[in-house]
Amino acid sequence: MTVKTITITENAYNALKQLKRGEESFSEAILRAVPRKATINDWLGALKDSPRSVEAHQQAVAEIRRQMGEKMQERIKHVRSRH
Repeated sequence: MTVKTITITENAYNALKQLKRGEESFSEAILRAVPRKATINDWLGALKDSPRSVEAHQQAVAEIRRQMGEKMQERIKHVRSRH
């Protein structure tokens, strides 16, 4: 494992020290605390075992689209009535 030396302020050191849990190293505390960007692999298969969740999601999306369509039609009527 490659090791790097960094310079941080005393305030940053104290904050990191408070963040540590038990025998956790500073590196472990940093890796736990710093958010990591999710990749597509993190999401693949997330819903594969729950078809009800997929169906519920699809229904929710369909309902949102329906509501948006209705609101758009109302806006179009409103704009047309002003002319």
